[in-house]
Amino acid sequence: MNMIYMYLFHFIIYSFLGWICETIYCSIIDKQYVNRGFIKGPFCPIYGTGALIVVILLSPFSDNIIMLYLTAIIFTSILEYITGFLLETMFHLKWWDYSNYKFNIKGRVCLLNSTLFGILSVLTIEIINPTLVEFTKGVSINIVVWTCHILIVYFVADAAITVARVLQLSGKLKEMSTLFEEIREKSESYKGLLQQNLSRFDGIIGQDNEAIAHTMEQINKLKLKLENVILKNKSINKRIIKAFPNIKSLKYQYSLDKLKEEIKKLRRK
Repeated sequence: MNMIYMYLFHFIIYSFLGWICETIYCSIIDKQYVNRGFIKGPFCPIYGTGALIVVILLSPFSDNIIMLYLTAIIFTSILEYITGFLLETMFHLKWWDYSNYKFNIKGRVCLLNSTLFGILSVLTIEIINPTLVEFTKGVSINIVVWTCHILIVYFVADAAITVARVLQLSGKLKEMSTLFEEIREKSESYKGLLQQNLSRFDGIIGQDNEAIAHTMEQINKLKLKLENVILKNKSINKRIIKAFPNIKSLKYQYSLDKLKEEIKKLRRK
């Protein structure tokens, strides 16, 4: 039982270290602070999971650096690919995309990142994990147990809230897409009415004028509704999109692009 808690404790530490690495790297690239990670808190569980897999499964190869490096590339690539696939399937959103990188597989993994993860895995097994094991030996088992209980509950709560918000974002993109289509259809009808009346010699008659005015009123109402949808819960959308600036929608990319534009405008204000 103590071993299970130690693994959980290491998972938490590696998740935190992963968040630090991701945040520093992305903040340097974006030249501003970025709270990187799927969940809101200072943890990246995929790093914790990856580190445990590497330590548990690949430690037998620690005496053979080349074999360790190659197997680490395979395992971490599989983990990243599966994670990307599951996130895309659940939310219809592509959280990262390596399509512009050479030797990528469906944009979910690429040779460059896999190579870097391989190096990080070797460093983890040869340097980081032995240091972590020595550190945790001096920590009371009661502290380890309570820390695990508290933070695992926190992980679950944070993940549940984040999933709910991402689903909300997916629903918003669908609603925006529907509104864009309705606006497009009403705009086409408006143009048709104008062209129809312009072709007449007697000008616009009262009935036609009312139809044009009614159509324009409907368009304005749809645009107002669209604006409200975009602005609603803007802080939630901002956090997700800021953490994953290259996020793509598999169904409603046009709506996502418009949402990103509006969020950029809000940042300037």
